[in-house]
Amino acid sequence: MRILLTEDRSPLGSELLKGLSGTHKVHTVPVGTALTNTDAIWSVVRETDAVVHTGQSLRLVGTDAEPDAEREMLVEATQGMHGLLDAATQAGVRRFVYCSTLDLFASIPDDRYISEQWRPDPGTEMATLSHHLAEQVTREFARERAVSVTILRLGHLLRQEHATTALTPDLLTPDLMWLDPRDAADAVECALQRDTSAQLNWQSRWSVYHICSQPPHPKFLLAAARSLGFEPQYNFASAWAGGDGRV
Repeated sequence: MRILLTEDRSPLGSELLKGLSGTHKVHTVPVGTALTNTDAIWSVVRETDAVVHTGQSLRLVGTDAEPDAEREMLVEATQGMHGLLDAATQAGVRRFVYCSTLDLFASIPDDRYISEQWRPDPGTEMATLSHHLAEQVTREFARERAVSVTILRLGHLLRQEHATTALTPDLLTPDLMWLDPRDAADAVECALQRDTSAQLNWQSRWSVYHICSQPPHPKFLLAAARSLGFEPQYNFASAWAGGDGRV
């Protein structure tokens, strides 16, 4: 499959490039290109079978914080996402994967069991709110056009072997949102196999999945993700060995 990966410089992007390149022909958006640059985006989506958007701002990833960072996030999540999907669908792309975030539920107490049926609570932090807005743009495209949109709400990336060092004296509880980047790459691979673009019901063309590890007492239910073919291989067992992780 010929895949356009929006960037490969973030921790997620670099892991996806490594994971997907073994079985697919992967190319990326040129460094420094804004999603709002319609001519540049049109040129890279041509002759592409699928698009994987890492959810990172192409102009900000790999750079220091900028004064206009929040504005950049907002523009790329709305105008940029619209331009990317418009170019992709016009070029005949039928599979679109967007990597959103489980931080949409960070304000929900940890003693809840959250499925994809829960309504997100993005708050006002632009890093999270921009993902929520981008999800809505993809939803409208799936409603109007023949494209299969798969939203993967990813947890907090951390390699399993680094989990014990991530626990500090001030933070002794493991994170219920932990997700090993290798599992994230597997989830994207599963999502790329999904093609409902020919379905007449737009709700079949747009689907959301929660992706994270499975601790002893999870906050996020993975039944939907498992129906996609995802099963986390890195569940941070040693970090959870000292307790059940509830707060």
